[in-house]
Amino acid sequence: MPNYQSPSVFPGYQNNPLQQNNQFIPQQNYQQVPQQNPQINLSKLANKIKLLKLTSALLSFLLIASIILTSVLILSNGTLINNNKAAVNTFDNLINPAVSNLDLNSNNKTYFFELGNYEFTYDSALWALPAIVDGQVVLSEKSDNIVAVSTSVLASRKVYFSSEPKNNRSIDDYYNIKKQEILSNGSKFIEEGVLKVNGNNYKYISTETSKFAKSVANKSLYDTYYFVQDNDLFYIVNLHTVNQISGANQLVNTILVSLKYTTSANSGAVKGASDQGAVDASEKAIVSTRSSVYRIYNKSCGSYSFNSVSNLPAYNKAFGGKTISDCIGSTGTGFVIDDKCHLGTNGHVVVSDVESNFISQIASSQDAYNVFVSDFLQLAVTNGDITSQQASKFISNPNDKDLQGYVFNFVYELLQNKVIDYKFSEPKIFVQKLDVPLDHTTFFDEKTAATEEKKAIPAKVLAMDFDPKALITGKFTTSDVAIITADTKCDTLLESKLGDINNVTSGSSLLVVGFPGTGTDDILNQGLSDLSSTSQQTITRGVLSAIKKDQSGHTLIQTDASVNHGNSGGPCYDINGNVVGIASMISGDTYGAINFCRDIKDLVSLMDKNNLKNDLNNVTNLWVSGVNAYYEKKYYSALDNFAKVEVINPAIQDLDKLTKSATDNKANAIDSADNKKTDNKNDGTLIAGIVSGSITGVIFIALLIVLIMLVTNKSKYKKLVAMYYPQPRYN
Repeated sequence: MPNYQSPSVFPGYQNNPLQQNNQFIPQQNYQQVPQQNPQINLSKLANKIKLLKLTSALLSFLLIASIILTSVLILSNGTLINNNKAAVNTFDNLINPAVSNLDLNSNNKTYFFELGNYEFTYDSALWALPAIVDGQVVLSEKSDNIVAVSTSVLASRKVYFSSEPKNNRSIDDYYNIKKQEILSNGSKFIEEGVLKVNGNNYKYISTETSKFAKSVANKSLYDTYYFVQDNDLFYIVNLHTVNQISGANQLVNTILVSLKYTTSANSGAVKGASDQGAVDASEKAIVSTRSSVYRIYNKSCGSYSFNSVSNLPAYNKAFGGKTISDCIGSTGTGFVIDDKCHLGTNGHVVVSDVESNFISQIASSQDAYNVFVSDFLQLAVTNGDITSQQASKFISNPNDKDLQGYVFNFVYELLQNKVIDYKFSEPKIFVQKLDVPLDHTTFFDEKTAATEEKKAIPAKVLAMDFDPKALITGKFTTSDVAIITADTKCDTLLESKLGDINNVTSGSSLLVVGFPGTGTDDILNQGLSDLSSTSQQTITRGVLSAIKKDQSGHTLIQTDASVNHGNSGGPCYDINGNVVGIASMISGDTYGAINFCRDIKDLVSLMDKNNLKNDLNNVTNLWVSGVNAYYEKKYYSALDNFAKVEVINPAIQDLDKLTKSATDNKANAIDSADNKKTDNKNDGTLIAGIVSGSITGVIFIALLIVLIMLVTNKSKYKKLVAMYYPQPRYN
């Protein structure tokens, strides 16, 4: 007999809350419900919902509080956004105050030259805004309301102002040294005497320079130098004209009468923007940037071997079979371009070009040059290139320009064909420290170089876009830029900010900073300056004359800002303190030169190839921010930044002067000791606002997640209630 099975345990049929009118439910549609207490499940879910409600309430409170805090942090300083609109790394705030301080309604301007510590007043209707050229302040005469901005001698009249330390010399000693220097350069003496102006006795000497007459439209140059001493300094005023003028003393008298010298007690002080009257914007850019510019030394030692050649009798007699040891070297300029100790410069500054150096030595020695002239002309006659009569004419005038070119090419061929063989070491590169002078004579002498080398920073070439053959041929197939790496603490170096040539146009002001030999070494050799001058940059100012291309298609900036030997590789700044070019070459002589700078894009391209970026380090940001605050009369803020800069690099130029001036001018400050860190507070407030805003965002997201969880759990709770406690159904 089959067993009986109760319907309650019959497969597919169960007596439970899901039973539908005790009707059979097919097993395949049946979902088994866990056997547990529904009260426990509902209780846990209810508690979870309560917790989510409390969490959402707390997060809502925190969100509101965070929004309020963020608003307070930003709005508590109402000018925060406006004050920080110009980034710390730009120079807009540095320059604009200078422009606003110019009193355009008055012809009388007072100019304070902080590097020389003196001031003077000039008539702006007659004279252009002062420029800084070779460490001197220059007034250019205006003509028909057009400023004579050219630094060439064709400018009608200029007045140069400069100063030198006394160094235990009398005014008579100093005057005699200067007089000897002037006359030794071929200038013709006109007159000398004493001019008494404003209680000061100015010794003066007037000269005429005619050796440049052919290059200056058959006109001579006339200079009158006025010398006076005041406390610890000598002051020199130089009236420079193209045509001789009568009453030169009367012309310059109006300038001399306005000169006001600082006392020795205030020596080194720098006046604030409000005290300067007509503030030269370029000076402010210079103060911010010049400590990023360094002198570069390049030297190599070796020997020349002169092989005997039968058909060069003069050469054989003078040099045949000899070996001459030599150290060759040069100086140039470079500037810091990033926070990894990299400096930008010219390619020709860091290469050791033995061939062009040898030719330069031949050119500088008339006797050696004549040796090669003799053999060259003899070969030319033998080969039928010239007649004996033509050779005789050349011998009577060996310095003929065309002949010089032929002779130098002849010497170059001897070097290329190893008739004159040479072996030189790889060039050694050094960077001069800003606060450590170097003796050039000792530095380039192999026997004494070691002592001077220890004072400098060793460096090496990282990358270069330059073909040294251009130094011989004069034809460029590449650019002329290089990057060197200095072996020093990178975080102590002030950096230059790189700009863009597209931000300047014809007529835009340019500043060239560097270490020209004619501006330092020659003066040093004449005894007119001391050794410290070797670490002092020279600043020249001009305008962008034109944008041109070289033979290789690279962009050149033509400018009338003076560029001399030694300036090569130095930065060419726009008026905002951004590097737009690199001083590179000169065409013509010193007085009629056309100066060119390489486009900064050439250097930027080389940086890109080597994964370098113009990232500014902490000391640069602190210094620029401090200078900015100083010229805005926020002396307490400036002092706070200067103190931090001094800890990192006390050798930064103008740091001591600005610190002393800011200290002396605290009474005129627009900030105070209580808010001396205004800029830092602004930065802190901004950072706190950003952090608070970020926290607000996190809280909002968390609240959103909690609310989603709350809605989800409430929905689940309702479903469980409906599941465990179904409502009665009525038909």
